[in-house]
Amino acid sequence: MARAMAAVEKREFGARLVAALAAAGRPTGASQVLAAFNRLRPGTRVTIFAVRKWLLGAAIPTQDKLLLLANWLDVSAQWLRFGETGLSTGQVQTVCVALASRDQRLLDDVHRLDEPSRQVLEDLVISLLAHFPPVRSPADR
Repeated sequence: MARAMAAVEKREFGARLVAALAAAGRPTGASQVLAAFNRLRPGTRVTIFAVRKWLLGAAIPTQDKLLLLANWLDVSAQWLRFGETGLSTGQVQTVCVALASRDQRLLDDVHRLDEPSRQVLEDLVISLLAHFPPVRSPADR
């Protein structure tokens, strides 16, 4: 049963990766993804076989590679890996497009922090909001 669940997770990851590539206007071919990925950060290289496995849903990359992919595609690393957001795929794509890439990168960075660091950050934000009024977007007015 665990093997079946792992296989499903891998297939679903592959589908999310291909969808994120397409939504970002990136090529979905293994050789193009390989070339782009290996340019993202020198020293973090993968093989064509690894990329093919990711795209076909036969493997899930290690966390460091997953984070690079998520940042490159402007999607949440958690969504890319687990698909857990409580939103449908269409809603996830809408949210990802709606978030500015700067905001998305900030969210991804926050998710990389350990729990005590997240608590410090949350306390800081609460303190800042208590002392400075929040900036309202035109949609809130």
